[in-house]
Amino acid sequence: MVFQYIEHQETHLAMQRRMIGYTQRLLAEKSGVNIRLIQQYESKARDINKAAAGTLWLLSKALQCRIEDIIDIEVDTVTDCIVNRKTKETLDTGYEEIKRIITPAEAKNDLAHGWKFNWYDIQKQGYTIIELFTLSDNKLQGRIAFQRKEMYYYIGYVENAPKNVGSEGIYEGIGGSLFAIVCAKSKSEGFDGVVSFITKKDPKVIANYTEKLHAKQIGTSQLMVLDETAADYLISKYGLEEEDEQ
Repeated sequence: MVFQYIEHQETHLAMQRRMIGYTQRLLAEKSGVNIRLIQQYESKARDINKAAAGTLWLLSKALQCRIEDIIDIEVDTVTDCIVNRKTKETLDTGYEEIKRIITPAEAKNDLAHGWKFNWYDIQKQGYTIIELFTLSDNKLQGRIAFQRKEMYYYIGYVENAPKNVGSEGIYEGIGGSLFAIVCAKSKSEGFDGVVSFITKKDPKVIANYTEKLHAKQIGTSQLMVLDETAADYLISKYGLEEEDEQ
C-alpha cells in the first residue's frame, strides 16, 4: 500500500494470532505455514511485507482476517510529491482510473511479482481503481481502490508497488498522494472531499493516520474519516486543486 515498514513492539501477525487464541504451533497447523517462518515474521527476523502472497493468504485465512490485517504497514511521510528515499529527488506523477478489466492472469502475474492484493478480486467487488505512475518513465508506483457512497467515498484498499515497500523502498509519499487523489474526486462530486476508511485497532496505526493525513477516528471504532479540512490539506499538498475544480 503507499506504505512503509514501521517498528512496533509486537507485529500485527502476532496480535491477530493472540486475538484468536492461537499459539504459533497451532497457527502453523491451521495454515500449513512452517512454524519457524511464523516465528521469524513475528520476531521481525524476516520482513512480513516481503512475504509471498500465497503465504499471506494462508495465514490470513487461518486467522480469519484480511491480508492487510497482518502486514506491518503504515502510511508513509506526506510530502509535496513522491520522493526518492536515497537521493531525496522529487518526481512528478500522474494517475489514471483503470478502465480495462483486470484478468485473473494479470492478477496472478502481479502476485508473482510481489503485489499483496488480488486486484482482480478487488475490481470484481465493484471498486474503482486508480493507478499512480511517475511521468518520467510511466512506471506504476501504487494503487488505490474506492467506492462511491451516498455522501462520501470509501477507500477499501491501498498498496505500494513492491519496489516501494519497506524502509528500503525506492519512493515515499505515495500513500498521501493516493489519498489526496480520492479526496479531490470526492470534492469534485460535491462531497466536500470527505473520505472514509477502516484501519487496524492498533493505537499507533490510528495515531499515524491522524498525524500524517489529519484523519479523525470515529469514537473508539476502526473507522476513520478525512473531513473537508483534511481533504483540503491533502489536495493542496499534492497540487490537485485542478482536479477539485473539474
